[in-house]
Amino acid sequence: MGCDLQSVGEVADSVATFGRRYLDRVYTAGELAASGERPERLAARFAAKEAVAKTLRTADAALPWPSIEIVSDPGGWCGVRLSGPAAALARAQGLGEFEVSLSHTSEHAMAVVHVPVRSGRDAPVPKEAGTALVVQQDDQHERKAEDQL
Repeated sequence: MGCDLQSVGEVADSVATFGRRYLDRVYTAGELAASGERPERLAARFAAKEAVAKTLRTADAALPWPSIEIVSDPGGWCGVRLSGPAAALARAQGLGEFEVSLSHTSEHAMAVVHVPVRSGRDAPVPKEAGTALVVQQDDQHERKAEDQL
């Protein structure tokens, strides 16, 4: 399990200071499109990436942030898609399907990620993506759904 809290203002400052360099280094094209590049939504996705990294227990190993992608479906539900080194770490540790919950205000964004450890040699481990219980909070409502990625 991992959780993280991010300052929306700090993300907005990074975008203002570093522009595309920051956005392209941290987020995928899909994340930028889904967030509309709004600072509170970017901060929520960054909090989720940090929370995923905590579940992967990377210690001192730096993961490329785009290898942890917070995906959205057309209904607005969010999930986690891993690629490259992040996916390799999850496979090596026998981690199962990631569950993610995001929320934000105008000042802070937070994310909680839970991932079970698969037991047994025959248990399948997702290669690049999995099923996630996802929660997205918009300005007025919190919604939940199961989504097969």
